[in-house]
Amino acid sequence: MIQTLNIVILEDEIKQREYIVNFVNRYSSFEMLDVKVVLATDDPKKILNLINHDKNSQYLFILDIELASNDITGIELAEKIRILLPFTDIVFLTSHEELAMLTLERRISPLNYILKNKESNFM
Repeated sequence: MIQTLNIVILEDEIKQREYIVNFVNRYSSFEMLDVKVVLATDDPKKILNLINHDKNSQYLFILDIELASNDITGIELAEKIRILLPFTDIVFLTSHEELAMLTLERRISPLNYILKNKESNFM
């Protein structure tokens, strides 16, 4: 039995977060994928809480790297996710292409690194 892929999104800009959620929902519906956005937030603690309550689900984490209003960055959250779920997929979504090497140096091994379009504030 194939397990639903739970999408977790960390993005501090609400319009960008809504755009990502809508994109994932439209794409998964069009492709008839068994995918569900289970959490879209600007709070890394909510993501850690979700993981601690359900480590058996299959996840894909889409993480913004630079978070304006948090003490923890997306990279630091990814390091914690790697400890809790070493084989889960992580995608970084950011306008900071210079931070790509940092994700490799910290051995996070992201599935992908997607650059946001700085002019439009979206991908």
